[in-house]
Amino acid sequence: MDGTVIDVRVFCREGVEKDQRSNEIEVAEIDAVRKDLKDQLRIMETDIFNRVQSYSSIKSQNRKKVLKIDKDYLENLKKKMV
Repeated sequence: MDGTVIDVRVFCREGVEKDQRSNEIEVAEIDAVRKDLKDQLRIMETDIFNRVQSYSSIKSQNRKKVLKIDKDYLENLKKKMV
């Protein structure tokens, strides 16, 4: 049998204590996933806010009033979301 090993994962049985290296690997994987999620969220938020900001104004359907959306408005909105 010939082949190339690409990735090896070692799984521990339930109830068996993990050694220090296994714990470190698990923590590193969790940190990587968290970082990826934060990056994806940041990218999506930036894209959405840039799209909204590109529109100079939005007309309300109920009124003839025009809502101005500028950088300050978006920053305040971003702070309220957090």
